[in-house]
Amino acid sequence: MTPTLMCALSFARKSTFGVLLAEEIDGQVVSLDIINTERGLVGGQGIPLQEGAASDRIAHERVEALPPARPTGCS
Repeated sequence: MTPTLMCALSFARKSTFGVLLAEEIDGQVVSLDIINTERGLVGGQGIPLQEGAASDRIAHERVEALPPARPTGCS
């Protein structure tokens, strides 16, 4: 699986697009929005710096646990 990174302004629908893309290509989503929701954190109200850093660590762990990228045959 080749990692794809999306960056955009808040409320740009990154998570929505990411979920749709993952469904289309049989991929997986690692989203800070999802991780924060799982942890009971609400981003619109501000997240304490330590809690945000903990969510970042969880995201990195999840990305590292993904299967390695498969060669596509493109050069």
